[in-house]
Amino acid sequence: MKHTYRLVDKIRNHRDLIVQSELTHLDDDPPLVAVRYGSPSRVVRSAVKAARARGLKVGAIRLKSLCPFQDHLFERHRTHLVVELNLDGQLVREVQRASGGEVHFLGRCGELPAISELLNDFSDLIQGRPLARKPFEREAW
Repeated sequence: MKHTYRLVDKIRNHRDLIVQSELTHLDDDPPLVAVRYGSPSRVVRSAVKAARARGLKVGAIRLKSLCPFQDHLFERHRTHLVVELNLDGQLVREVQRASGGEVHFLGRCGELPAISELLNDFSDLIQGRPLARKPFEREAW
């Protein structure tokens, strides 16, 4: 227990050295923020850049470290779109817990989303429309 408490205190006391994130286009208080971590980061960055070029107010948060989770980044009442490279969503649960707004999820298994798909999702969410998703289809063996 002594060792466990030492590690927990070490993390709590050095949080500012451990946590890392990259915030993009949050200056103008966008109504939609795309959240990314790991492999989808580059695709989401390109999609946010393209959305900005089209006049859509979209921001982005790239989490470079997950623990301890950066709750303060999600306190503002915004809509978040969490893009993950898994079907069930792991990061989305933390964003839902920390967020003061709506949280939507785009999960893929083994393939990154296309920039065009992300642009459509950004547009739908900004206009208040639900995201269109194909239902999961079981493969026939």
